[in-house]
Amino acid sequence: MNANVWSRSRRAQCFVWCLWAGASAASAVEVPDYVGFVSHRYSLPNPDRPYEMISGAVNYRPDSLFSLYDLEFRPSDAAQLDFPSRNAEGNFEFDSKFDITYRAVVSFGLEPAHPIRGTGQAHAVGRATGGQWPLEPLVYETELLALDLNGLSPIPEAMIRESPTLESKGLTIVEDLCPMCASPLSTLRISSFFDVFTELTLSGGNWSPASEAIRVAQYPAATTPGDYNSNGIVDTADYVIWRNNLGGEFSLPNDDTPGVDEYDYLRWRANYGTVAGIVSPSAVPEPATLLITLVGIACLLAWART
Repeated sequence: MNANVWSRSRRAQCFVWCLWAGASAASAVEVPDYVGFVSHRYSLPNPDRPYEMISGAVNYRPDSLFSLYDLEFRPSDAAQLDFPSRNAEGNFEFDSKFDITYRAVVSFGLEPAHPIRGTGQAHAVGRATGGQWPLEPLVYETELLALDLNGLSPIPEAMIRESPTLESKGLTIVEDLCPMCASPLSTLRISSFFDVFTELTLSGGNWSPASEAIRVAQYPAATTPGDYNSNGIVDTADYVIWRNNLGGEFSLPNDDTPGVDEYDYLRWRANYGTVAGIVSPSAVPEPATLLITLVGIACLLAWART
């Protein structure tokens, strides 16, 4: 065979192989597009971020005048959290019973809404198909079996619990951002939420269900630091909100630091005029991108040699 013809044939074969290999690499390890937070802990629920109420206010009926406007809770002792492990079928499971601390905004009767804090207990379970972990994310189907909030109101004594008759389901996604890295410390991206059905009792009386489920989420939304009224732009109105709440113990919207202090002013000033946009959840390359890059390099080398 003529050397030039053989060379062109080899190049054509290489080109076809590259297309096939690149497509296979992309489809084999494709991950869902979602926003999450980064952690180095495997325990679930992850203790590095609180669960925050992202749905609207709920009322407790029919005879209660109690309303819940906001809720944030987190594990108080990370040692109580379970590390997911494989079961006999090769799937991952966790079962965590743990103490919590919480902050909430509530009102009773005609009183104005006000912040409170307290302690409680929670119980969460989850199961994920093993799949090709760590090349593919683990998607846990989860359920919050218990959520007890104590000390919501001293007179009358109020307590909220997760409904014993309705299922509070959710999802938790765990992704290894660099499964090929030779590091003893894995970098994980985690996103988690529950839709929680709750009930209220006053002074140990009958339990009243909430008007609807509340959604609590652990993933941060794509927000603009300094946008304290969540209208999509950092402007003078946000400064007014910061000034009126300076010294407060509760964080402002779009602020991931505790309380309201001078650093929140600096964050507002640094972002003044910024309009909310799409925020990339991570700059770490996805596994699919890494494999496609390697395939491309191999193709170039093979092409040059032919």
